[in-house]
Amino acid sequence: MFTLHMRQTPWRTPRIRVPEFNPYRPVRISIPSREQYLGEVRGLIERISIPTCLTGEDVAELKLAATEACLNAIRHGSPQGNSNLVDVQVKPELDRVVIEVRDEGRGFDVRKARQSPLPLGESGRGLKLIESLVDRAEYCNSRRGHLVRLTKRSRPATKVH
Repeated sequence: MFTLHMRQTPWRTPRIRVPEFNPYRPVRISIPSREQYLGEVRGLIERISIPTCLTGEDVAELKLAATEACLNAIRHGSPQGNSNLVDVQVKPELDRVVIEVRDEGRGFDVRKARQSPLPLGESGRGLKLIESLVDRAEYCNSRRGHLVRLTKRSRPATKVH
């Protein structure tokens, strides 16, 4: 597995430069708990997902779901704010891409969150959005933090008549 660690700098957002890598080897990055790093996560997901059988639409949906999971980790899973890290692992396979987002927060009760009515405000719809964009979303709480695992499978080819 190839691992990147990003350091927070006050004057600019660093760019991720991934050296030559095996397109089916997992890549893990650790980013500071700040929204300014989300573009780097999206770029990495796109670059790693290209060699898989995912369509452009699939990759766009996966990037949106992963962005929402990272936003939740930054906003709700960072007890010390900007000093926490969010770990993102991208695992490409021939027929799917699996993304894991881990934060240092206490997690939440998924059943309760699903049962509560959707608020009209700006936040609170993240789980529904994530689950509508990926084939499988899993949530795991532990003493070390909270993990969200997203799986997006390639769609079967459709015949054009």
